[in-house]
Parts: sequence; structure tokens; C-alpha cells
Amino acid sequence: MFYRPEFCCDCGEKIERADWKLLTSRRFCDLCASKHQVSELAPKVLIVLVSVLGIVGFANYLQTPHVPKRGLADRSNTQASPNFKTTEPVLNQSQNRPPAENANISGPVPVKGKARPDPVADKTEAVYYCGAETRKGTPCTRKVKGNVRCWQHKGMPAILPAAKLIASN
Repeated sequence: MFYRPEFCCDCGEKIERADWKLLTSRRFCDLCASKHQVSELAPKVLIVLVSVLGIVGFANYLQTPHVPKRGLADRSNTQASPNFKTTEPVLNQSQNRPPAENANISGPVPVKGKARPDPVADKTEAVYYCGAETRKGTPCTRKVKGNVRCWQHKGMPAILPAAKLIASN
């Protein structure tokens, strides 16, 4: 059973209705309900609209077939990919030569004088903990390269000796 108010929220007049319907205003008398018709119907329309869209969306979800993702072995592309070998050579349109004759098609050319950084050299540098005092009074546990402080504690002293700040790998 729905709520049946005794007084109107707007004017305070006593509400006496013989027939309460589903769309009957539950807050206002008959006179005030005509003034506040949009504010009374908007939540009801919104609830119906969201319910209908939810049902349609759920039904659409159930009808959509599940298509499994295809792996590299399942692909059947009609275009030639650079990873797959073709039986006949593809001609380069600008030079009318097969791509095997073109030098360095596959990737960037290394530039002389610019050597790649050696990843082994980075690992030989000692790794320490920051060790500066935090707000809690404990040493900071951020890892840094060398016996220095982290970005947040730059310029602060360590509260532990350097021997205890070495991080074990």
C-alpha cells in the first residue's frame, strides 16, 4: 500500500481523496499538484526509462555471441604481413625492385658515435636505501643509487650509518 498523506506539502491544506491511483500525487493536494506536475512526473519517468534501458541492455548482452580472441595461428589475413614470407617477391613501387635488394628496410639504422647504454653497467652501481628520517621517525625505505637521499628527502641527513643503508639484492 502506498503512502497517503494527510496534508499538502505546499499549502498545508488537508487532503481528502476517495480514489488513490498509481499516478496520484503523494505530496500535494489537487490544486498544488497541477502547479508541480513536472516535478512530480520527472522521477517516475526517469525510473521507467532506466528500467526499460536496463532490460534492453541486459537482453542485448545475452543475445551477443561470445567470440573468442584469435591467436596468431588462427589469423587468416588476406594482406601480406612483413613477418610472413610470400612465394613471389613484392616489388617496391618507387624503384621497381624486390625488397630484398633494398638495404635496411626492416628497422632503424644504428648511428655511429651513439652507443647504446650498457645494461650491465647500471647493475654494478651500489643500491642504497634513502635512510632520512620520515614524519613517523623511521628511516625512509626508498631505494637510491649511491649513498644519497631520495627526491623527497634531498638535503636531509641519514639517521642510520651507511653500512646499514646498503640494499641487499
